[in-house]
Amino acid sequence: MKRVQNLGLKERAKRNGTDRFVERFGITARQVGDNVSTPGRHTVDSNTSEMPLDAARELVGTELVSPDIALKAAKATFASMLELDPQLRRFVRAYCDEHVCVVVRPTDKGLREVTHDEHPAFAFKFLKQKPVAEFMGSAQFIELEKAVHDGLLRMQLSLSGEYRFDNHDLRTDDAVFSEDRDRSARAVTVQLDEHMRSSASGDVAAAWDTVRSDALFMAVRDHLLPQMWRETVQKLHQQAFDYVADACRRSLEQRIDVQAARTSSMRTGKKPRVAVVAGGGFDASSRGALRVVVVDEHGACSEDFSADSMRMQSSGALADGDGVAVLRGVLERQRIDVVAVSGMALQTRRLFDDVQSVVNEFCSHTGDDVLVTYASDEVARLWWDSDAARAELPQLRKEERYCVCVARTLQEPAAGYATLGRDLLHLTLHKSQRSVDQSLLFIVVERALVNVVSKIGVDINDLAQHVHKQPMLQYVSGLGSRKAHAILSRISGGHDLESRSDLIVRRLCTRTVFVNCASFLRVNPPVMDVLDDTRIHPEDYDLARKMALDALDIEDDVEDDNRRGRKRADGPSRYVAEVMRRSPEKLDELDLVKYAEELKRLLDVHKLETLKAIKHELQHPNEDPRSEFVPPDDAHVLRMLTGEVVGESLKEDGSTMVSGTIIRVQPRFAIARLDS
Repeated sequence: MKRVQNLGLKERAKRNGTDRFVERFGITARQVGDNVSTPGRHTVDSNTSEMPLDAARELVGTELVSPDIALKAAKATFASMLELDPQLRRFVRAYCDEHVCVVVRPTDKGLREVTHDEHPAFAFKFLKQKPVAEFMGSAQFIELEKAVHDGLLRMQLSLSGEYRFDNHDLRTDDAVFSEDRDRSARAVTVQLDEHMRSSASGDVAAAWDTVRSDALFMAVRDHLLPQMWRETVQKLHQQAFDYVADACRRSLEQRIDVQAARTSSMRTGKKPRVAVVAGGGFDASSRGALRVVVVDEHGACSEDFSADSMRMQSSGALADGDGVAVLRGVLERQRIDVVAVSGMALQTRRLFDDVQSVVNEFCSHTGDDVLVTYASDEVARLWWDSDAARAELPQLRKEERYCVCVARTLQEPAAGYATLGRDLLHLTLHKSQRSVDQSLLFIVVERALVNVVSKIGVDINDLAQHVHKQPMLQYVSGLGSRKAHAILSRISGGHDLESRSDLIVRRLCTRTVFVNCASFLRVNPPVMDVLDDTRIHPEDYDLARKMALDALDIEDDVEDDNRRGRKRADGPSRYVAEVMRRSPEKLDELDLVKYAEELKRLLDVHKLETLKAIKHELQHPNEDPRSEFVPPDDAHVLRMLTGEVVGESLKEDGSTMVSGTIIRVQPRFAIARLDS
């Protein structure tokens, strides 16, 4: 048997001759595009005396059995040519961008399930003629797509403003949508039809005008508009994704762009010693319901206790809770800066009041400055029972690991969140985050960590000594997980860096990587050069040294060193160190604008902003530019303890709608069983 050939439209047109017949249409697809793109231009050849059906008789054969079928095939061939013209596409795309609207109808399932304003799809249930521009800057299209995917709604793009829907009979929607597709195609065809009409008069010219118009309508309805709708949906989906992803990034960045919790007497940059008191949601069968864990400034657990109550009794007849003495003992033995209260239930609110009473009483007798605050546990809930947590702290139970993570996140939010890796997506960052591509979302969310780590820099020797801080290194610009792991594996175990140049000397990275990441990696203590413990790039060390010399009004020569009793062994940046320690205010006397102009003249480089950054770093070395820690307000506390968000899961008045099943109805009340 002979194999059946599956030919495309172009091959069939060549075989049956319609590709040659369309030459009798009097205009080519390219000429149509030229007419559309060039105002006033009109190219239509009307030198024919035959009617279209009479001319189509020459195509009649085994494939095209009648003139009507032959003419229809010729129209389809011409339509396929029109839809490929780029100028025609450009016009249709521009027209659609300006006039396209979204029409939505519920399905039978949606009509049953989308019944109240709490449902995410309720706002789109009977959407009519909403311009696509109104979807920009929001996540609405993501929610609409999800409802369509779930079979709740039907969506169609339209250029027509006429919709004859019957809200009592959804079965007519198919016919209405089909009519609307034809009207949308006709709206575009009307805009283009004049560019294909002949200037001649008479029945023959009118007949050929009709043929060309029918072919144009087919091109618009069957080819151009479907393509424009796909592009529009992709554009709407991309902008909705960008909106959601950026909102997630900003939400995460807002949480980590915060300094460590500290008291008013602590200097900026100093890490606090934290005592975490946690309760609510813990297993109290073998140990107490409360946990008290002390974490030193390096993030290590130094003490841990369990208790059942932190309640102080005002009456002498009743004994204080067993946790009161435990917390007092911790405050007496160790210099505690922050007492953090956390938990997984609303009872934590009462625990906070109890802890605050104990700490206030202690501070009133000793005069110590101790901050009592709620602490977010969203990182701890994801980390406390993970493989990484068990590997790092195998000697602690998961409740104690929970407390350690809460304290570490207070000490360095960026380090705490960086430990989560891809689990960052399990945080509640935006209500629509589950409806977008998670892999692409993670790429955007990670930028929050890159931004903050680049802003504060990292002490690479400190990271090598403390495992829980090491995930931060991969977010340094120029590095990544692979390069960061390679560097840490080479310097861990007491092989600290003495200078930034060790990265090159010890072949820890290439020169290109070094140039990218050097200014974000601080070396503390700075053995070779004090500038290694700043955020000044090694390429700009000479500028910093020159600024220090000019600020001190001295020349860097041997005679001056001998006269002042200095030795060159003090390091290449000895005058920088002197300025930083003794007289940083002298840098204000420098005219940085003239510096920048001279550098532009000699080296053809723009360095004004760099000079300003160097001056600020020398005057405020390693200053944390993040906002200061502020104890959470009531709305944040409610979110931490319950997961409810005012304005989202809760209304502004505190009410919410829950689903349940009515199991019994009484004259004055009903008994219901909640679904959760």
